[in-house]
Amino acid sequence: MARPAPARTPLDRAPRRWATRRADGAVARLLSGATAVALLGALAIAPGAARADVTIPAIPGLPLPPITLPLPDLPLPGLPPAPTVPGTPGGTTPGVPVPTPKPAPTATPKPSKGKTPKLPPIPGTGTVPETHFPPAGSPASPGSTYDAGPERFGIKRTADVEIPMRDGIKLRADVYVPTDPATGAPATGPFPVILSETPYGKQLSALVPDPSVAELTGYQPALIKRGYVQVIVDVRGAGGSEGNFDLLSPTEQADSVEVIDFVSKLPNTTGKVGMLGHSYVGITQLLAAGKVGKNSPLKAIFPIMSANDPYRELASDGGLLNLASVPAYATLVQGASILNPAAQLPRNPLDAIKLTGQHALGSTYWSGGTLAKALLGRDESYDGKYWRDRSPDAVLGKIVENGVAAFLVGGNYDVFQAGEVNNFVGLQNAAAGRPVGGPLVGGEALDPRYQLIVGPWYHAAHFAEFDLVAAELAWFDQWLKGIDTGAASTKEPLHIIEASGTRYDSASLPLQGSVAAKLYLGKGSLSASRPTAKRAADPFAFSIAGLACNRSTEQWLTGLPNQFLSAVGTQDPCAERRKINERSLGQRSYTTDALAAPMQLGGPATMSIEATSTTKDAQFVVTLQDVDPSGKVVDLTSGSLLGSHRAVDQGLSWPGADADPLLVWHPHTKAAKRGVVPGKTTRFDVSLRPVFNTIPAGHRLRVVVATSELPHVLAIPEDFANLAGGIYGVQRNATSASFLHLSVRGVPTS
Repeated sequence: MARPAPARTPLDRAPRRWATRRADGAVARLLSGATAVALLGALAIAPGAARADVTIPAIPGLPLPPITLPLPDLPLPGLPPAPTVPGTPGGTTPGVPVPTPKPAPTATPKPSKGKTPKLPPIPGTGTVPETHFPPAGSPASPGSTYDAGPERFGIKRTADVEIPMRDGIKLRADVYVPTDPATGAPATGPFPVILSETPYGKQLSALVPDPSVAELTGYQPALIKRGYVQVIVDVRGAGGSEGNFDLLSPTEQADSVEVIDFVSKLPNTTGKVGMLGHSYVGITQLLAAGKVGKNSPLKAIFPIMSANDPYRELASDGGLLNLASVPAYATLVQGASILNPAAQLPRNPLDAIKLTGQHALGSTYWSGGTLAKALLGRDESYDGKYWRDRSPDAVLGKIVENGVAAFLVGGNYDVFQAGEVNNFVGLQNAAAGRPVGGPLVGGEALDPRYQLIVGPWYHAAHFAEFDLVAAELAWFDQWLKGIDTGAASTKEPLHIIEASGTRYDSASLPLQGSVAAKLYLGKGSLSASRPTAKRAADPFAFSIAGLACNRSTEQWLTGLPNQFLSAVGTQDPCAERRKINERSLGQRSYTTDALAAPMQLGGPATMSIEATSTTKDAQFVVTLQDVDPSGKVVDLTSGSLLGSHRAVDQGLSWPGADADPLLVWHPHTKAAKRGVVPGKTTRFDVSLRPVFNTIPAGHRLRVVVATSELPHVLAIPEDFANLAGGIYGVQRNATSASFLHLSVRGVPTS
């Protein structure tokens, strides 16, 4: 008999109304075509006009000189009033003075040896031995009674508040304050502050009242209407802010510390600050929380779909250039940085023209320079200083030390699928006084200040299965208003929603009751039995053309194609359950027998491939699939590896069965890179992104091994030369066995 579900926190509530949340990529498509037009318009200089120069510095490491852009010094006409936020009472003030400051508030284990243990099946039919959420649509359980109440206030927006930085650069912010709905006057406070820092243009929330677009700025009117001041700031070099854009740079992080101090001293505020936002607007929160120091006004953050390691999750996958994400994101940043200053034209034409020209060149230099250096094998091609300076992973311990609470939202199909889990584990380890790397230790209480929910979501998520606004209110009311919402009392801070709708909480990762299991490759088979043949191998040919019809393509395009297709009543067939489509030489699959009982996957996995190569490098792409009784498949997770990046850091890897890594950590540094010896059997450990999914009885588990995956990944030129023409022999014999390493509950025994 299934045990009754215990009380849940208000962060784990029943589903709410459909809440559309689109991806950054949607804006990228809209903006990319207009980039050239906006730039030409900005450079239309009237003859004889006075000049004001904008200089873009040279990029270190590239033979490109500084560029000085001459812009006209135009007379300022009379300025019309700034626009009112659609649908909100009150109006917009075209800037406010810097407020008078007020005092700030005070206030890895070693791998174990031994045989793979016998794996128990999941008790009961379809029962997961873990705390269950109620079924979707059911009433809330006892304990989920916190309600932030109805919306009590209106909203007034003050546009383009200037925030001076230490070097004279001015950032600009839009400030949203609660108002009296009857009069439109500012409401009696004081109120906590919710801060969002965006490269996409703070004015999106005012110009386009669609919540899916406003999300790119972090704008959340439900919070303002329940007693929060929200401040949305354009990061340096973007939107209405001065300076040159440099993705997540140390300079931008230092700006965040100054911005937090500034907004904590705004009039009618309590001095306590929280941060909110999606994607880039979430990553800035983690970096800021690591930089603010102790006793900062920043008390809580709520990063949605945010990275842990931009090198591994944005720029590269297994040492291969992420061809889907890098150009798309560069296009988004360029388009947003060029077009957004135009929104200021009615109020300050000269400033808009200057910023448009400056941002156009600055973002082009950043995106073009970064991509060029990555292709040329410079520091950006590896996990070196450039990416470490921009990595939340490097500051997780500081976030805990600074006392900042964090609620993380992640997706099983997000581009940051691995990062969200790694952020959670790292924060929990730091809170327990352990090194950030490594698995959570079972049996130890976890810290409720650091929580994660993972659902069946792409980067462009609907969040239909989860009441995101209710969670935000419960989180910020707890940490910024001191209300006991239950958010600080959960003992199982890892919350999972599977694609099937199954919900459960966990106090560990790997999940309670799970074991590390190995499934070995056979002749098209996948089983717990180690191969006994003396000689057995499968031939693979390196192929630049990958199999485009898979969920990976949808995932790395942030789920956007499926959203467009859903709008016209259909779906992306490659992202859902589909017929098998394989090539002969470039791809092979290995499949278990039909499962006699459900098998639950919960966390990271590794595919260890023993193989020979005829070339000095090798490339493998591995996909894990669920095969239903009709033979149709759906992709669960995947991972890639360039053979020359195969070195393993045992200290940062998670130990599994027989001293082999369950989660493998590759250094991805130039120093660790080493070529493949042609003809020699070599081990390649391919890290698969963590997945939470239960495979039903009667289904089969399949692993697909391929040698490429366009348009997702591609080797840089210097590496591609060592791949061309390669023939691989993937070993599956008694001496050299290739195997899939999983954290599971329930597994085939034969």
